[in-house]
Amino acid sequence: MPQVKGRRHASRTCQTPQITAMVDDKAAPKRILFSGLGFAGAIMQQNRLLDGLDLLGRLLLAALFLSDGWTIVNNYAATADYLAQSGMPPVMLAPALALQLGGGLLVAIGWQTRLAALGLALFCISTALIFHTRFGDPGEEIHFWKDLAIAGGFLILLAHGPGKFSLDARSRIAGKG
Repeated sequence: MPQVKGRRHASRTCQTPQITAMVDDKAAPKRILFSGLGFAGAIMQQNRLLDGLDLLGRLLLAALFLSDGWTIVNNYAATADYLAQSGMPPVMLAPALALQLGGGLLVAIGWQTRLAALGLALFCISTALIFHTRFGDPGEEIHFWKDLAIAGGFLILLAHGPGKFSLDARSRIAGKG
């Protein structure tokens, strides 16, 4: 066993320039207990941070679709013309707009989040494949990969759910009581 400075009992104290931590000798694998917080305090702090990041991620994803949907509402005829020029029937604009606004709102508030995430992921993949496949144009290639990356974010949301700060989480809690 290496020489360790500090108190000796069920755990040993390790010191590094970046962090002072306690390593629980009984843990397998070793758990780091951040000094001053203890293990439970560190986990609670980390959970609060992750819950906040879930909410922030959902809001950022939703903002893109709510903003774009609002732009389409204000430029409906021009957007319908763009669809026609791209070979898409303009009648597809209304359901696409409903998906963008409705799905964006559902993701933002965290209600029916997985269903909305699935719909928006499929929308992003479709948009990439229909509108952004002219890879000779660097801008189109960037849009293609951004659409796929956004779809990836929605697939993660689909897999992991909306997190603590959501109506989905509240309804699960209410259903248990």
